[in-house]
Amino acid sequence: FSNYIEQTANTVSSNSSVNFMSSDVASSPLRIPSKGKGEERRALSAKEKDLKRTVYKHIQQRVPSTAGLGSGINFSFLQMDTLRNNQITGKEFQEWLTIKNGLNFSDEDMKLIRGNWRKDEGLSYQEFDYFVNCLGVDSGMDDATMIQRLSLNNHPLKVCQNGNSKTDVELIWFLLNYFRDYRKTFVEAFEILDASNSSGLSAQDIRAGLEVAGVSISLDRAKLLTSKYVKTGGRMTKPGFVRMMTSVPKVIETCKVQ
Repeated sequence: FSNYIEQTANTVSSNSSVNFMSSDVASSPLRIPSKGKGEERRALSAKEKDLKRTVYKHIQQRVPSTAGLGSGINFSFLQMDTLRNNQITGKEFQEWLTIKNGLNFSDEDMKLIRGNWRKDEGLSYQEFDYFVNCLGVDSGMDDATMIQRLSLNNHPLKVCQNGNSKTDVELIWFLLNYFRDYRKTFVEAFEILDASNSSGLSAQDIRAGLEVAGVSISLDRAKLLTSKYVKTGGRMTKPGFVRMMTSVPKVIETCKVQ
């Protein structure tokens, strides 16, 4: 799989289009009910959640039981990428749902399922990884699955930036953006990072979170980052974590993974 990613990476278009669908479908955007139609909005929201739960469930079910931790995304990506160009187009995604799983969704259903993850050229491996996990979060995936994802060995193929030379502010923004994408509060983020349920975060916990957020730092750098918010030799408490996460300026260049 590593060789496949490397060999096909250069064939990927650099087009930054935001539509993960065909042009004809993209030209007819989903109708959003007006503010006065609360029942319609609630019904649409419930439908979206049910659709995403169904798709997420089928993606998980198609992964062999022998697949190791973190390899499920690899398996699904290879199944859907029929053109073998390191991209999954909207057509490939819908064909996989129909042919492999017997799920026949309308264009309106697919818009709800894809949400903001729509690009003409398709989703890259990393984008697909995020998309699948957003499906899980939006459909009610529990935080235990997210905790599993914070293992340093869970994303062996994920390309991370070297963050040892980045400022504390830049590193904290990586965490902010990651948990913001998953719609998590500071307290929920703390509980997810606290994989050992010790009511305190170590430098290693912060390092693991940053790794999944797309930036790799050494343990010494993680200790330096957290040193302002913990007692010597101690662990970061919830108040300390919130202080760290709210210590950055409100306006800063976004440090999201490209």
